[in-house]
Amino acid sequence: LQLLRQSGFNRLSLGMQSFDDAVLAGIGRIHRAEDAEKAFTDARAAGFENISLDLMYGLPLQSVSGWKKTLDRAVALGPDHISAYGLKLEEGTPLESAVTSGQVALPSEEDEESMYDLLNDFLPSQGYARYEISNYATPGRECRHNLKYWNYEIYRGFGVAAHSFDGVDRFANTDDLSTYVESLTGGMSCEGFRETLDLPTAMAEYVFLSLRTSRGLSGTNFSRRFGREFVEYYEEPIARLVRLGLLMQETDSWRLTERGMKLGNQAFAEFLP
Repeated sequence: LQLLRQSGFNRLSLGMQSFDDAVLAGIGRIHRAEDAEKAFTDARAAGFENISLDLMYGLPLQSVSGWKKTLDRAVALGPDHISAYGLKLEEGTPLESAVTSGQVALPSEEDEESMYDLLNDFLPSQGYARYEISNYATPGRECRHNLKYWNYEIYRGFGVAAHSFDGVDRFANTDDLSTYVESLTGGMSCEGFRETLDLPTAMAEYVFLSLRTSRGLSGTNFSRRFGREFVEYYEEPIARLVRLGLLMQETDSWRLTERGMKLGNQAFAEFLP
């Protein structure tokens, strides 16, 4: 950690997920709550003044009261930023297989919704402003990389499986470590994936990435970038989402309502080409 800090790295994101050892074991994590707390204190001691914690809810064996304890312990550490995501089962993973086969049970929809509500009541009360659907920060500590992603700006990733965007193409390095090292040492490209976005796809991505943020989408910026009027091109989806209480307008900007934030995927699907 000291070497990283001395080399110029100034921000760490620690994937803690939970401070409940039973929950961590249930999702196959090898660390325990005590390890996570030590990693955080060690990072502070090494000079890192900007640390984010990644948490998850809706996990197997997780209860609403257990989630509250995780939030309490996370805030007690004093991180500068917290990311908190609901569990999304990835197809083909051991956890997805265990849930599908009935070996592992997830919290009920009611409990997961209660965890979401608890999260969004508690963190702002502790000084963490919600600036994106799943991200919360103390003043001035919003993640600049994430903001570039949500603002549809150019960014570059370095390392195995790192993703980049040049304004037109989205591309990523290979996710195979051996191939990455061989390519790097051989002076060859490490690229393993590239996609050129067509206009409808680019516009849709711009819309739902912007709507993920608390600031929302600027109609002027959309028109300047794509040469089309947001309210005209997406007239029908906008009308449906407003009618459902998921989207609202504020002068030139559009943003999700609180209900829209909770049902974000439903709202985003309306803009897909």
